[in-house]
Amino acid sequence: MDPIILKEEAGEVIGAGGPTRAVVKASSDATKGGFTMTDSTIAPGFPGPPPHWHREVTDSFYVLEGTLTVRLGDDLVEAEPGTYVCVPPGNVHTFL
Repeated sequence: MDPIILKEEAGEVIGAGGPTRAVVKASSDATKGGFTMTDSTIAPGFPGPPPHWHREVTDSFYVLEGTLTVRLGDDLVEAEPGTYVCVPPGNVHTFL
């Protein structure tokens, strides 16, 4: 596997409408299934996916600006700048 170096705006852009978008920095294919890394901008009020869980994938979020509300099971976490949330496989989660 080769190193991946991408500047700030580089990567595959996935738009979700308005200012909400994700830029794929490293795909699962590029990391041979090791991980996927995206730089996401989520507009206030944008609905996250329905609560879900993964059999093998670990989801993680690192908040740079604003506040991301993360649902972990029945708990809500207000993730402010500098907060890291790691969701191991088998844990029901979403963001609001």
